[in-house]
Amino acid sequence: MDFLLFNKIISSLTFIGSLSVVAFLSIYLIKEKLNEKILKRVLIGILIFFATVISLKSYLQYVAWKADAFARYFLPPHTDIAYFFQYVFFHFLAERLIAFIFGLFILMLFLLIERFYKKDVISRNDKYIFFIFSILVGWPNFLIYLGVIFFLSFIYMIVVAIIKKDFKQVISLTYFWPISAFLTLLFGEYLAKMLNLYMLTI
Repeated sequence: MDFLLFNKIISSLTFIGSLSVVAFLSIYLIKEKLNEKILKRVLIGILIFFATVISLKSYLQYVAWKADAFARYFLPPHTDIAYFFQYVFFHFLAERLIAFIFGLFILMLFLLIERFYKKDVISRNDKYIFFIFSILVGWPNFLIYLGVIFFLSFIYMIVVAIIKKDFKQVISLTYFWPISAFLTLLFGEYLAKMLNLYMLTI
């Protein structure tokens, strides 16, 4: 079994699947047909998909080690199974889990701010979209995702302010979520290496 080939295929399918989700939600967003029910289903589907991908990669890794004359010593009965689970966590699960946690943290932050001011900061759909894309881009690309959102919104705010001569203009971030996610998925890995963000991985 060519583990590297299978791993590349799975990674490619994950990338294509993530772009497809962004495209799907973008189309529904433009058509104004996006609702909470669709977003919840997409979120559940994504969680199931990544759980399947992580499980499959873990299984392939186990089989590859088992078949290798040297690597098999990393598995029972030569080594405690905890070592294998630790490897799986750091190599397959961590990037999604960290992005999930940070996305959830910012989501909770929005909810706390809204509870304090007793009004919505962003729409309910926007919260789900932001959270979904946070999981899709992974870690440390999540930081690039946030950076792109703030950069695009800042540029847009300046342009609108100059055109309308209104520097108190309130802007909507709705369409910045998919644009930022799309750009991050395409160029995030390159930017993460350029900015040495992979030093933040565990």
